[in-house]
Amino acid sequence: MNDEAPVTVKPTGNAPATVKFVDGQGTTVSLDKTAPQPTVKIDTPLAHVYNEDGSKADAVSLVVNKDDKGNLQPVTIHNVAPGKRGTDAVNVDQLKAGLTQIHNRLGDIADEADAGTAAAMATAGLPQAYLPGKSMVSVAGSTYRGKQGYAVGFSAISDGGNWVIKGSVNGHTRGHFGATVGAGYQW
Repeated sequence: MNDEAPVTVKPTGNAPATVKFVDGQGTTVSLDKTAPQPTVKIDTPLAHVYNEDGSKADAVSLVVNKDDKGNLQPVTIHNVAPGKRGTDAVNVDQLKAGLTQIHNRLGDIADEADAGTAAAMATAGLPQAYLPGKSMVSVAGSTYRGKQGYAVGFSAISDGGNWVIKGSVNGHTRGHFGATVGAGYQW
């Protein structure tokens, strides 16, 4: 058989239920349409799957499924080992594990964002001094989507009422903390 000349087999209405092709170099391709699931089997010395110890492993198989009307469905590839290198294919277990890691990480990020929002809300809820020459210490708490935030603040207004200073520290139930400081001049 010439490597550059592909062979195409097209069964006609009288085609047998089992088709077998042998290239003369040890490769056999067979199709069995009588099986419960039509099966394509490729057997070649060059295409066997081997274990790391050199023993022959279960071969990768292609299974063609039929729907309830007898129409062929997309091929399923069975017995695919987990990929190890960047150019290897992944199997469903690896894909599910990767998606689970992404899902879990996104959940962690959402929890952090909700807790940060709660801390910001607590800071925004801190009252501040409003009369010239007065100071205030304040506390506030908040909750947002099941996460809690808290803040402690200090504010003061100058005797002339032109300057306002304030600062705060906050935290949330995920264990992170923040701080703010600000000053303003009004005329």
